[in-house]
Amino acid sequence: MIIPTAFCQTRNPRGPGSRPRLFGAACLALGVCWLSFALVGCGGKNTTPSTPPAPSLATATFGPPSSGTNQSFTVQLAFAQKQSTIAQLFQALGVSQPACTIHAGSAPMVFTAGASSTWFGVTPQAGNLQPNGTTSIGISTIIWDNVVTGGVNNGFVIVSAPGYNQLTGFTFYIRGSTSAGIPYVTIGTTCP
Repeated sequence: MIIPTAFCQTRNPRGPGSRPRLFGAACLALGVCWLSFALVGCGGKNTTPSTPPAPSLATATFGPPSSGTNQSFTVQLAFAQKQSTIAQLFQALGVSQPACTIHAGSAPMVFTAGASSTWFGVTPQAGNLQPNGTTSIGISTIIWDNVVTGGVNNGFVIVSAPGYNQLTGFTFYIRGSTSAGIPYVTIGTTCP
């Protein structure tokens, strides 16, 4: 921006004894006004730039396990607690280990998975899916010390991934009961 030199003379052209500071101050004021006008714009309104909207998040979903059905079974509590791993428990019962299928949305999905309660664990705890990819998420452990064996234990799997809405689902439950004085547990899963 160029300010015409006629406005910025430091001496009064009318003759000696003039006030050069007055013209310098006027020049400075004119420059500030001109700069303000240029920055604010022709409308004279001070506008702030609008904030861009937050990017939309992709959505993942849980689906039925590869077997296509939810499952539940009832077993004596002592038998269930005696198995050293959850895989051993399900193998002894002749059923597949509880799992659901996670379906990624339209973006790559680097996820972490965890349990909503301290009485069970989830596997895998992390993974990487391509857009529209799938993988199985299962129950890895039951921590019997944290299970209320005479009551109802309801939990679910939580999946988080950058750029995705948080996904909760895949319900896992253990419900206690007694028959003829013997404690039983019903263990089951529900995939949305």
